[in-house]
Amino acid sequence: MIQGQQVEELGIVLPGDKIEHPDLESNWDSICVGPGLSCKNGAVNATRAGRLKMSSKNKKYIFYVDSHCKRYIPQAGEFVIGVITRRLGYNYLIDIGASGFVTITDLIFENYSKKNIQHLYLGDLIYGQLFATKNYREPEFVPLDIPKVSVGIAPLPRDGIMFHVPLHVARLLIDPSITLLETIGKKTDFTLVVGYNGRVWLHSEDMNDVVTIMNNVMMLEIFSPQELRKKLSCS
Repeated sequence: MIQGQQVEELGIVLPGDKIEHPDLESNWDSICVGPGLSCKNGAVNATRAGRLKMSSKNKKYIFYVDSHCKRYIPQAGEFVIGVITRRLGYNYLIDIGASGFVTITDLIFENYSKKNIQHLYLGDLIYGQLFATKNYREPEFVPLDIPKVSVGIAPLPRDGIMFHVPLHVARLLIDPSITLLETIGKKTDFTLVVGYNGRVWLHSEDMNDVVTIMNNVMMLEIFSPQELRKKLSCS
């Protein structure tokens, strides 16, 4: 989810339900159909059960179904944390928790040369975004800079820890309207990187804070963000 977007919940849908909304009729040119929906012959239908949501920014609208899934399904535009599993020549094979792997190559990076390249190793964590490719191929993985954490092809620092959360919890952490992390940040300093694929990278100087933050994040499986924020504010 991009900063500045506003998210509106439109109700519960089941597979096969036809999606009807005024914006789907009047603003079709500015509509994007996201995960959990399919468009055929001008009609939009749900392909899985969940909460139908609409995010809007600059008069552009994205409709998608927010549902609980055990396995991550890659979607173009989403940010993920990958694990380096193998090097093949100039390419790296990356596990993003989906049914297949994605690859990156040394040659896509600006000013690439054998002198300035920083090699990635088995088990390294790398943060990036998925981009759509032609011919219905799997999305392409492109590493991104994280200010004060990693730049370009550099992996996430090894002094942090990665843990897994359910996919719907990851979406809550990324949602700009959820201020839970801001509440936690008032009590301790930490760096958190969240991927839509349910992987979270966390760094803090105090290991006690690391454990506390992990526990607070995992509590989103049980409590709503509003309930959890109240509990943290009172503690």
